[in-house]
Amino acid sequence: MKKRPLLSLLLLSILSANLANISVCAKTPDIMRGVWLWGATVREMGKDGAVSVVRDLEKHGFTDIFLMVKGASGVVGYPSKVALSVVKSEQDPLPEIIAAAHKKKIKVHAWYVINQDKVWAEKHPEEVMVHLKNGPLKDGRISPLAPGYQNYIKEQVREIIDNYQVDGVHLDYIRYPHAVYSFDKYTFAEAEKRGIDVEQVKNILNQTFYNPGDNSIVMKAYENGDPAIIGWEKLRRDIIGQFAQEIGEIVKSAKRPLAYSAALMPEGAYNPNYGDVHYGQNYRDSGAIYDFVVPMAYWKSFSQPPRWVGSVVVKEATAFLGKTSVYAGLQAFEVSGNKEMADAEAAALENGSRGVVLFRYGTFVFASVQVKKKFSGKTSVTFKLQNRTDSNIDNIEIDFEGTGLVPKKGLRIPKGASSEVNANKIALTGAQLLNLNQEFEFSVEVVKAPASKVSAKMPSIKLSRQKRSFYPVYTVVK
Repeated sequence: MKKRPLLSLLLLSILSANLANISVCAKTPDIMRGVWLWGATVREMGKDGAVSVVRDLEKHGFTDIFLMVKGASGVVGYPSKVALSVVKSEQDPLPEIIAAAHKKKIKVHAWYVINQDKVWAEKHPEEVMVHLKNGPLKDGRISPLAPGYQNYIKEQVREIIDNYQVDGVHLDYIRYPHAVYSFDKYTFAEAEKRGIDVEQVKNILNQTFYNPGDNSIVMKAYENGDPAIIGWEKLRRDIIGQFAQEIGEIVKSAKRPLAYSAALMPEGAYNPNYGDVHYGQNYRDSGAIYDFVVPMAYWKSFSQPPRWVGSVVVKEATAFLGKTSVYAGLQAFEVSGNKEMADAEAAALENGSRGVVLFRYGTFVFASVQVKKKFSGKTSVTFKLQNRTDSNIDNIEIDFEGTGLVPKKGLRIPKGASSEVNANKIALTGAQLLNLNQEFEFSVEVVKAPASKVSAKMPSIKLSRQKRSFYPVYTVVK
């Protein structure tokens, strides 16, 4: 892991002790900081895309990349001899990312979407998932018990391990999408072997989700020990667990040590019965299979505050997983500014997470903050912003409230931009101030706030386009 000096050491050498709260959330230098990355994003950035991505990540302290090699479409992003469909491009992001990342001691994990593959589904309709009421699915979801598909996935994993120097294999969608899946012939056959009353299962699920539509019915049946529901959900858990275990055996058979991991739905951490019934995904089972897991603790998607990530998801996940490491999956989309992401990361680390993984590169802006004291006695804060969203940015607002600092004036403001200081804030405006893939740097002269109470860990950074759209910002302190 790449080490960075603790921020408090830097700040204490230049400012009074109470200013040490202006920081990134990571108080420990030896954490994993990862990002999910689409291969398409690398290709869209051109021939030097891989180098640019790695440069961004290395500059901001990231240690791991989870690069998608097979998504929900089933189209594989490298020149596979096994896959049914391969991206038509002269550029192969996988070896490019590996080469660039390894030079910077950044690890690369091959990221697979497991239960969805539209290409396979079109050619093998007999292996798709079946919905309780609507029959075979048309969205490419495959029964995780389908033997052809299981072998197909395993062959792809072997191919990657044998031909690319990846550092790990990472599974996504290794679960059922809902309790009403999958009523396919393979699952029925296994249920019959186990003596499960499938008609009773159907009846309870119909009452729960369709008629009369009481969402508590199946959960009550599970918690009260209904034998049909208990047997059915145990079957689904076993199917998911066994498939993951068999992929893991291939990973562990490699001639070099590889990390094996999975992205998990967060509900299974704080409501394990829900995870069992809806997803067939169990955290205790996962602890025996993976080297580490990444709960997708997307707080805003679950209408929760950022600290829910740590106080609920990570705290409960670590209790179930024992020695298996937890890395919190953080939402880096549909979030305004940098404060929420910073709070979520802090909460995750405080509650036992060994690091964080951001979803995803290409949806947020990188920001670095550096505090400097000049020989003249004046103090400045320098901001460097790297736009990796899909839009241009016209407005930048920095709010120092609660940090113990007050902005006095803008320094080194780039040509074409105007700045205005008002109370605790400094605002910069200009047409397309920060374009896609551009870097924008400026400084702010600050003074210590008189008799201030320090409460904020870092200045608030908000970016917008024509004061309408706000963008996620991930902040580190140099």
